[in-house]
Amino acid sequence: SKDVDQTPHSIIKKIGESVDKEIRCSHSIPSYQVILWYKQDKHKALKLLGYQNNDFANLEQDVKGKINFEGDGRKQSILTVSNLTVDDSAVYFCAASQHSAAESHEHSSIIVLTAWHNPESCLFCFFPTGAPSAYEVLQTPCFAAPKPGESVMIHCSHSVSIFERILWYKQEKHGALRFLGYMNRNFPNPEGDVKDKMDFGGDGSKHATLNISTVSENDSAVYFCAASRHSTAETLSVNTKTLHED
Repeated sequence: SKDVDQTPHSIIKKIGESVDKEIRCSHSIPSYQVILWYKQDKHKALKLLGYQNNDFANLEQDVKGKINFEGDGRKQSILTVSNLTVDDSAVYFCAASQHSAAESHEHSSIIVLTAWHNPESCLFCFFPTGAPSAYEVLQTPCFAAPKPGESVMIHCSHSVSIFERILWYKQEKHGALRFLGYMNRNFPNPEGDVKDKMDFGGDGSKHATLNISTVSENDSAVYFCAASRHSTAETLSVNTKTLHED
């Protein structure tokens, strides 16, 4: 199976401390050589931190000095977050992939920071609604409840002129984040196993749609969209929850 294992489930730290090689992501998929790292902050934005391609670490420019990872993308990557601040209190995800687009995504790790003056008061990662101020991606509707057999359409838009792809993800009930495919300008690129179920429309440089046909119980999930220059997600919007009705 295409399972990815990540440990630990949660970490509690004080501000100023570091998470030093404590978050580990491993897989045993022979054809996969890339492990990607993401951070989901209080705005529900999913930000790419970088990826481990074989034994080469590729960090996003704005996290260098703060984030580091080491290991081998073919089997295990270890994440370090240094000099923790309130902004580092988040959920961290890893994904395993053949390339830079996440195909298999599994467990997450939560970093919970405690205040210096009161070790028992934690800044928990329960996310309010909202959207990041920079590189904003908008997704509608927030919630949909189609009946079995009906269809549902989700819209995703952005105004980042240099971004030309919109990617779609599905977060299933067991927590796994699954890559569904992407819209490259006006060319849809769905994953093979969703082609008969989902249709991508629109233009990845500004607005895209995800249409889920003949909804069933298995489609009840949280759907995310992301805008990117390439096939790696850099910014992720507010999500849409889709629940079927009996």
